[in-house]
Order: sequence, then structure tokens, then C-alpha cells
Amino acid sequence: QSSSVVYLDPDIEVFSEFIPLNNLLKTKDIIITPHITKPIDDSFYPDENVFLNAGLYNLGFIAVKKTPNSENMLEWWSKRLLTKGFNDVKNGMFTDQLWINFVPIFYENVQILKDPGFNMAYWNLHERNLSINDSKYSVNDCPLVFYHYSGFNPLKPEVLSKHQNRTSLSNSAILNTLFTNYAQKLLNNKFKHYSAFDC
Repeated sequence: QSSSVVYLDPDIEVFSEFIPLNNLLKTKDIIITPHITKPIDDSFYPDENVFLNAGLYNLGFIAVKKTPNSENMLEWWSKRLLTKGFNDVKNGMFTDQLWINFVPIFYENVQILKDPGFNMAYWNLHERNLSINDSKYSVNDCPLVFYHYSGFNPLKPEVLSKHQNRTSLSNSAILNTLFTNYAQKLLNNKFKHYSAFDC
């Protein structure tokens, strides 16, 4: 039986080992990543208001160690999702994600992981600079652990994400290479076949 579980969305690519995360799980019960760690002061989308509606933390990733504290959190979360896990922003709901705003308040031993190499995605590109050296990616001089390709479609490879208009792949050779390689991997693994299935 596992002592901890790490969840990743299926549109995530892992680039390096989870060593910082494994070290944190020695002392922390619940680990989550914020969408952003710095203010957004431009007129592009998404802005800070989006995260007030969709959640401060991105649930494409969560790590949980088996403890009574985390089991209580999972029990509470599952109850909320059974009756209030909907995309209904005007009534204070956004799927599984918005509820996690409460976790650092309701539960102990919660780590808000701000390491820029964890959960890099369109929503935090304004604060994270990707570089490459000897075929290894870094983010703000930290190893890129995983990139979250939310809103990307390999059949429209020129569009970084359908959910944003802040960053263009044409303006970043490194991001363009990252996305080109990912798109090819998806296509090689029968993206067209599987994406045709009904939800």
C-alpha cells in the first residue's frame, strides 16, 4: 500500500525527477501548487480575476501523504464534489478546483509549492522564464519538473493554449520547441484516434 499519491492531469509532461516533492512529503501531508505567485499587471487573459473564480490553486497536480489529516481532507473534498463539483461560477463553484482554496485553512501540514519547475503552464508564463542547456530545461534557474499543456491542441500547433492570449509560441523559440516536440508525441500516440471518442 502506497504511503503517498501524486496526481497529474493527462496533459502534463514530466521532465525531471520529483526529488523536491519527495523531500517535502517526508514532513508535509498535502502539497498543492498556486496558479500564479506574482501579480499580473497587463490587460491580457487570464487576469487575476480568473483565478478568483476558478481557484487559487491548480488541480492538475496534487500530492497527498497517507495520514489522518489528509484522509479527513479527502473525505471532506469528496463530499463537496458529490453535490457541488460543478462548473457554475456564478454560484461559487468551479469543478473540483475552487474548493481547494479552503485546504490551507481547514487542514494542517499543507505545503503551497512555489517551485517554478512544478506546474509551469500558460497561466504563469508571465513570471517564469524557460531556458535549455545540454538538452535540459530550466525555469528561473530551477529544473523544469513538469509542464502542463492545458488548452493545447496538436492539430492547431501554433496556438499555445485556447485559454489565453498573453503569450505566442512565435515569440519564444524555446517554448515553440517544447510544444512542437509534445505535439509530435501526441500524434505518434494516436491522438486523432482517441480524441474522436465521445466524453
